[in-house]
Amino acid sequence: MRRRKNERDAEVIASAFVRAMHELGWCDRRLIVAHGFFERLVGLLGWAPSGVADGCAPPVMAFPCCSSVHTWFMRCRLDIAFLDRAGQILKVERAVAPCRLLTCSGAVHVLERPCDGSSTGSINEFSGVANT
Repeated sequence: MRRRKNERDAEVIASAFVRAMHELGWCDRRLIVAHGFFERLVGLLGWAPSGVADGCAPPVMAFPCCSSVHTWFMRCRLDIAFLDRAGQILKVERAVAPCRLLTCSGAVHVLERPCDGSSTGSINEFSGVANT
């Protein structure tokens, strides 16, 4: 019974991530869900910006049950999206520099990807107000 509930929860979380990726226009990327401590600790640290030059699209990293992230020790800027339980986008921070700590009240999940350089600043998707 417990296993079945965990499987249903995982399916709900996965569909929330996929829905948000489509809204963000990130659906052409590979999704990596960080479940364990080590995966969450490392995140995108091992990803190098040179991967794009090699033809590898940068992945999107998903952090379930998370409302804050850091960019310490990163080699590139990140685009970060904070989601509520249903996968609705609460806030998007674009081109976040290394050595930053970000939180979002009400967020339950986080998506992050290496920045593609197309935009900067932050967008509060929930209210439609842009902050730079």
